[in-house]
Amino acid sequence: MLSPRHNESMRFHSIAVLYDGECPICRNFASYQRLSQLADTVSIVDMRTGLRPYRDVLKSHKVSPSDGVIVALENTPQSGMTILSGVDAVHFLAGVDNPRGIVGWLNTKLRSYSSARKIYPWLFRGRLLLLKLLRVNPDIRL
Repeated sequence: MLSPRHNESMRFHSIAVLYDGECPICRNFASYQRLSQLADTVSIVDMRTGLRPYRDVLKSHKVSPSDGVIVALENTPQSGMTILSGVDAVHFLAGVDNPRGIVGWLNTKLRSYSSARKIYPWLFRGRLLLLKLLRVNPDIRL
């Protein structure tokens, strides 16, 4: 699994974090990440409004925006994108930052891939429940 903690010299041309802008938990998690230390260009993208530039690559990787957070990594402008989604994306992001409070505690847990695999389904279900309570459709279409 690709994790920035394992290779401090890792540098990308670009990193894009695609998240559900209607989900307060997703929005807060995405805003805590300090990705500028890893890439020349960093984008934090609300999938409900800014998905257009990523549609083709997500389709080619058979990744659905409704399945959770997505990280698009590009080593060079010519290399194409590596797509991380779900537990892989959350595990990658957890290795980037060490915020305080509940997000920091959660990041600590998500740095272990085996723990991330156990925790992520609960985070995903929590997102669905929260969106249902907020009366927001959880489906995000390509």
